[in-house]
Amino acid sequence: MHEYPVFFFFVLFSVVIFFHSSGGLVFVVLFFFLSSLMADKFFSLFLRKMENPYHDKVFILPLKIKNAYTLGNSILIGKALLQEDEKTLKAILLHEMGHIRFKDYMGVLLLLIFFRLFTAHKTADLALILLYSSLFAWFYYHTEVRADLYAYSHMKEEYLEVLERFNLRWRLNYLRGIEDGKFQEYAIYAFLAFLSGLYLGWLYVKS
Repeated sequence: MHEYPVFFFFVLFSVVIFFHSSGGLVFVVLFFFLSSLMADKFFSLFLRKMENPYHDKVFILPLKIKNAYTLGNSILIGKALLQEDEKTLKAILLHEMGHIRFKDYMGVLLLLIFFRLFTAHKTADLALILLYSSLFAWFYYHTEVRADLYAYSHMKEEYLEVLERFNLRWRLNYLRGIEDGKFQEYAIYAFLAFLSGLYLGWLYVKS
């Protein structure tokens, strides 16, 4: 239930569009566009499709990893997760479906375009890099919470039990905070990161 590939693509594409400005940006845009439309057709050529009642574009990665990932409108699920019980699989699939429903890959694309525009002359200093990192941290937090809320709306307490099993403490605390009416205290870290990014960006522009 971790979105590690998001960080991988974030770093990879940041490097690509920074060192190869025009062609790199085109490549990134095409990748996200094609992955949203045709990822399932590509995966169907190489990966076994998983039959389940929750989503029709789920493919099994031939790797013994207990994780699932979203790419475009498709879900990739590690082979080791097939050993989990039905409740856990349902929770994981619903979480990934949340990313698909809210088109989180578009947010990654917009952040990368933002990065390219602000580093057009390769004069980025530490303040701009921190701004970019802060915005991405805020975006990552926001998308994970939103996907959790989507899954939680379907499963309620059962979803919290799955988060407990995977030891995802901050996400578990956030959802429990909603039940207690104290969810603001769990969102404050993301808000502070966002304000820090804006402040660093202001320092960069002022200088």
